[in-house]
Amino acid sequence: MKHALSMTVALLMVGVLAPQARSQSLLQTVSQTNSVGVNLPDPGQYSSSVTLNPSLLFDQITQVRVNLVLSSPNPSQPMWLGQIKANLLYGIGTEVQRSAVVLDRLGVTGSDPFGSSATSLNQTFDLGTAFNGSLLASNLWTLTVADMQTGATARFDSWTLEVSGVPEPSSASLVALGLATLLLRKRRCRI
Repeated sequence: MKHALSMTVALLMVGVLAPQARSQSLLQTVSQTNSVGVNLPDPGQYSSSVTLNPSLLFDQITQVRVNLVLSSPNPSQPMWLGQIKANLLYGIGTEVQRSAVVLDRLGVTGSDPFGSSATSLNQTFDLGTAFNGSLLASNLWTLTVADMQTGATARFDSWTLEVSGVPEPSSASLVALGLATLLLRKRRCRI
């Protein structure tokens, strides 16, 4: 009876404490930069995808950041950021669950339909926890940058994706946890 009770307590402790310990100690961040170097169609869009390390899938995402680099193909003529939209899309789930707006026509108001102008943009956008970690089954991410109006043009130079979160437990860690439980059980039986 004591053996069954101690085994039950050990399993409950592992079940309760392991996810908490894992979330506190295994937070990881991965990032990847993709050089694009394409003039956006005027109007039109261009999509660029990155695949993060396929061996690291996230159980829970704590932060997503995108660094977007745009420039004017002609330095003497600025691009109109008010014409540019950018959207980050993750490969699966519903549209709402798998997409987040990165940039949406900077500076556009009722009295200013063109918005802000610039010869370059190099900015990091923090999307927080816009992506539900339980949806993640692959590591393909796509950034689409669109020029929404005819007029000034923009060049999509590069982008960097940074994802932080708690990775899914690997098969090896689950086996190790099982072995540790068995060793604890065997040790308790000897006492």
